[in-house]
Amino acid sequence: MTEFYTEFNPYKNETIFKINGEPATWSKFKLITLNKYRMQAWLEKLDNWNGFLDELCAAIDDNEIKIIFKGRKIDFEDLEYYVKEYIRENKTDKKITLEHIDAKNDTDILESIKNVVEKLAESPVEELNGDKFKDTYDKVKNSKFPISVIATMSSGKSTIINSLLGTDLLPSKNEACTATVARITDNNDISLFTAECRDKDGNIIIERKPATLADIENYNDNPNVMYIDIEGSIPEIDSSSMRLVLQDTPGPNNSRNEKHGAVTNTIIKSENNSVVMYIMNATQFAIDDDKHLLEDIAKEMKKHGKQSRDRFIFVLNKCDRLDPDKGETVEKLLAGVRKYLKEEFGIHDPNLFPVSALTAKIIRKYLKGEPLTRSEKRELDVDLFLEEEKCHFEKFATLSPSSRAELDKKLEEAKAIEDAELSNYKQVLIHTGIPAIEAAINEYLKKYAYPIKIDEAIKDFIQIIDEKNMRAKFDQKIAENASELKDIRMQLKDAYRKHQEGCRVSNEFKEKINNLDLDESIIRDQKIEIERSLDRLTEKYIGITEVEKEEAETLITRFNSEVTGFQNAYSEELKRIIEKDLVEKGEAMLAEYKSYVDNIKQELASNKIKIQWISDIKAEIDDIMNF
Repeated sequence: MTEFYTEFNPYKNETIFKINGEPATWSKFKLITLNKYRMQAWLEKLDNWNGFLDELCAAIDDNEIKIIFKGRKIDFEDLEYYVKEYIRENKTDKKITLEHIDAKNDTDILESIKNVVEKLAESPVEELNGDKFKDTYDKVKNSKFPISVIATMSSGKSTIINSLLGTDLLPSKNEACTATVARITDNNDISLFTAECRDKDGNIIIERKPATLADIENYNDNPNVMYIDIEGSIPEIDSSSMRLVLQDTPGPNNSRNEKHGAVTNTIIKSENNSVVMYIMNATQFAIDDDKHLLEDIAKEMKKHGKQSRDRFIFVLNKCDRLDPDKGETVEKLLAGVRKYLKEEFGIHDPNLFPVSALTAKIIRKYLKGEPLTRSEKRELDVDLFLEEEKCHFEKFATLSPSSRAELDKKLEEAKAIEDAELSNYKQVLIHTGIPAIEAAINEYLKKYAYPIKIDEAIKDFIQIIDEKNMRAKFDQKIAENASELKDIRMQLKDAYRKHQEGCRVSNEFKEKINNLDLDESIIRDQKIEIERSLDRLTEKYIGITEVEKEEAETLITRFNSEVTGFQNAYSEELKRIIEKDLVEKGEAMLAEYKSYVDNIKQELASNKIKIQWISDIKAEIDDIMNF
């Protein structure tokens, strides 16, 4: 049996592949690692990649393969489902088994980030205990995630949103009359909904205040209002990790604003992985108004495999209006929609959610204690959903095993409620299919949106720390080298002092020469020559007090060389002149002068100018620019 180990880290978007403990480094698996494909993408076909199991079975010549997956349970369930479907379709005769090793989850990661932020807040390094890290943490904690709701006319889009809110807030009249973009931000800390309005340029034209259905209707009728920003509780969406923003967009065929088609198109093609909820009318889903939108959606769904498909939720509203006596069933409806999306637009395996949004909204209003209208009371047929299994719409929803198990658990809890009326309402609410949509949204947030936000936050942390680290090193170098620069100046002054001392000794030496009892003509000629040589040697250094580091080193080296050369040349000449009667005196004078020059050379060597720090600083600066 061959063991194939794979590890997927959604926060860093990194994958590891190993076969029997050794890295799987051949080209196909290396392609996935280098391109940082998300797991939900590499499970399926990509460019030059036939899908995970096709590539695995082609690479391993063994009839038994054990896949060990390390990662989150939510990701393992995708792998498990994929393997089961692969085997079910008889694509291999190999025996494939699965083992799951759990890894850190979102709560663990967020807690770790929080701990880092708290430690940095107490850092003795001032640059590291500022607000940048806390702001980054808060950005992850309170980051907003948009879910855009789009639809053609008469699909019940506003009713869908109101059912998620559990109250009547958005007007449910003909969507073609809705000319604004309503953005509803989840905030479970407030009990009422508030709203402010903006014009087409984003300027606030109506200040934030509590808002009701009547207020939103008035804002919608105001020709100057383009955006209505609402804030309030979306009760069944988990806001502990991210804040959901439900975005209700006008239909692309809206006659009041020609830009709405472009807005809808931008939402569909968004690069921020936002979810798009496409509402279809179960009683008339194949209409011409759908075609343009579905063509754009189909193109987007083909880009990144399962993640792209998960991003689009197809909601079939008004399923309770189907008439079984006329052969209208949910099974036939879903089969028809799948065929329609596949044959007309090339959309395979869509996420379909049959619902009765109106029933869900009415039940939630009732459970909150809100009064129901007469028409709402007539619409509420509890017995239909309890008795007719065909109206248990959650059973037909596209849900992962974990989401389905969670929903089944809620249903069992509802059945166990002693209050019969409350129990019935709770059960019917689940059967309406709206809670299934909420489960899918929560799963998408956990599977894709939140890990992406965490990854961005970690990168921001690293960038800030690297920046401060580089600056600290740079400042440290400057501090160290300020002392070295001072030393350089002192060395230059010392060199100049030694030069002047050399001139003095040279003059004394010349004077001693003048006192030698030699032929005056010889003395005169030698004196002139020596003076000229000494003048040439020393005149170029007179007046120099400060020089650049490179020039200073050059001057010192040159001075050393010239002194040595002068010594050697004059020594030979002096020997020749005083070869007879002045040898002893001359040698004594020469030894004295040689000793003096040697001392200068030794001191200069011990105080050699240090320039290595300059290249170090440059390297630090270059490193800062290497992003």
